[in-house]
Amino acid sequence: MIIDSGPCCRYPLRKPPIVQCFASGEVGDMSAIEGVRALSPVPRAFACFVAADPARVWAALTDARNTGAFMYGLSASSTWEIDAPIEFQSVGESALTGRVVCVQPHRRLSYLVQAGPDDPPVYLTWLIRPSPGGVTIRLHVDEIEDPDDDEEAEDIWLPMLAALQRTLSE
Repeated sequence: MIIDSGPCCRYPLRKPPIVQCFASGEVGDMSAIEGVRALSPVPRAFACFVAADPARVWAALTDARNTGAFMYGLSASSTWEIDAPIEFQSVGESALTGRVVCVQPHRRLSYLVQAGPDDPPVYLTWLIRPSPGGVTIRLHVDEIEDPDDDEEAEDIWLPMLAALQRTLSE
């Protein structure tokens, strides 16, 4: 089974370990990262509406000066190109690492996040869809191993999405 959110990004759900994004002929192959699987026992999605344009949302998601406002104080630094590393820092200290999986500017950003090399990755996909009067932002969260229960997941991801919504509403 393949999830296809448009002509760019596809990733197999039943055939680990390859996660791919096709953009402008580029392919992001995450199979080199040990333990990566695209099968998630409990995929979750959270959404909100913001009276902002897609470019402003994209800047909030990709500019390290903005991400700390909604990512629990973590600034996310990357070139935001397929397969590029991401470093999540809090007050100068590296807290998390990640890797970019898919980039469709102003539409979709997918990446994996890990606390360390032995920590199972969490896949995050941000979808930005123009809506009348603003945009709908949808966050898909795929936890590969050791998924949070529903309440834990809501306690982590809903405040982050609400903080993004507040940041974009200012």
